[in-house]
Amino acid sequence: MGRRWILIALVLAVAGCGGDDDSAVREDPKTVGTTTAEQPRPGSTGATPQETTQQKTRPQKTTPPEVLTSGPRREVARTIGTLIQAVELGDGKAFCSVLAADPGGAQGVEALRACGRQAGIDPFRLPTSDEFSVSTVQVKGTRATAKLGGGQTVILRRRGKRWQIVSFRP
Repeated sequence: MGRRWILIALVLAVAGCGGDDDSAVREDPKTVGTTTAEQPRPGSTGATPQETTQQKTRPQKTTPPEVLTSGPRREVARTIGTLIQAVELGDGKAFCSVLAADPGGAQGVEALRACGRQAGIDPFRLPTSDEFSVSTVQVKGTRATAKLGGGQTVILRRRGKRWQIVSFRP
């Protein structure tokens, strides 16, 4: 019997169930399959140190300073951004408004297609908002030409206080 009690005591000690022993280190439960290094600290973004370093060194897409100035150049860039956003949201009304086209009673994606046909622009060939960047804008009177980062050219015309897109060339 003596050996049996020693064996039970040894198993309990190894398993950490040794009764009133408060000196045992108790850890918080962890998700299965993760290590302490993989778990985010409270208040952190959850990115590993390697991911954080990569994010900081990755170049940011920025618009050249001359485009960001106030006035016509900024308005032209915003108008193109509105067109791209309208396609992504399936907002036919906004898309047609920027093109000065009539959807003819169509709504949503059908309005995108109808107005795109009238303007000679395929809405689904436009860059996405992630790809969108304006590299240059030239304004001459009521006309403007914008070059996008992907090499596309957008021609706009000012009607009243608003810019409207006349053509988009890939």
